[in-house]
Amino acid sequence: MNYYAIFTDQSGKDGSPVFFEARMFEEPITGYAFSKENSIYYEWMKPGFNDYELLPEYYLYSKCVDLEFDYYKFANHYIISEDFLAVISKYNVAYTKGRVQVFSAEDNSQLVLRKNYFFVKFDYINDLIDYTKSIYEVSLSDKGEPIVHNGVRYIRKYEKIELIDENICSEIFLIKDSILGFNLFCTGQFKIDAENMKVYALMFVALPDYLDFVKYSGFLGKETYERLKKRDIPDIM
Repeated sequence: MNYYAIFTDQSGKDGSPVFFEARMFEEPITGYAFSKENSIYYEWMKPGFNDYELLPEYYLYSKCVDLEFDYYKFANHYIISEDFLAVISKYNVAYTKGRVQVFSAEDNSQLVLRKNYFFVKFDYINDLIDYTKSIYEVSLSDKGEPIVHNGVRYIRKYEKIELIDENICSEIFLIKDSILGFNLFCTGQFKIDAENMKVYALMFVALPDYLDFVKYSGFLGKETYERLKKRDIPDIM
């Protein structure tokens, strides 16, 4: 079966920022969102597969005021449009969400956008990687012992990744892994559905090519886009 990593197209499409300069808060703020006084470190920003619940509502202050993307990784989760949620609604996908109110970071005025957005936390799926067929190097502690945190064994790098097909129970899924856990993955069927629904500014990178291109932060850089286009590997919507 074919699997794809889902990325935001950050090549400069209208409404999809190349770099999303925004800060999000759990309550409305006063003053400049990017000031030192408004530097708040929430639980959902911390790495490490921590357990917490999302709030019903969040407040995003963006330097870009013309937003129209459908999917953007933000902190440990994703800011997703209602259009994207409509595509995944037909599948058995476990997630929680909080509505995102969007404001201008310049004057704190609320923005009237063409899409409604949600901060979405997808449930991780365990036991999806076939470690007997994958090629990888584990991360070691100062004592030379494998690092395991919150039940996750930390991988330093992969050379090859094989998934266990029978353990994948949905067309879109999030792998509980220190490297692969940055991106949502999907099947070819979801890719077709997203295309038919005209979900905007997405890139699908096939799993065999994922390690060639991804920065281990879940984003693709400018040089990566150029390499992808030359190799004509991804589908860009």
